[in-house]
Amino acid sequence: MQTSMNAQIVRHAPTADLQLVDRENDQSRRHSIDPVKLAHLDFRLFKSLCKLGATRERICSVLTISHKDFEYLRKLSLI
Repeated sequence: MQTSMNAQIVRHAPTADLQLVDRENDQSRRHSIDPVKLAHLDFRLFKSLCKLGATRERICSVLTISHKDFEYLRKLSLI
């Protein structure tokens, strides 16, 4: 019996404009997405929906993210 595994390619991108969540001082920093939420997010679906011209509201609803998370992911996808 043969099993196949899907391999994911990890690309390292500069993250100078992006910041991790700081639980203690989150109010004073620019918005960033929770690392756990980011790890479980289907980023390919996000990019596909954006390319198809889906509205921000629809993308946020499908991926259960906030509008601020959407903007953070949009910036992340441009890198």
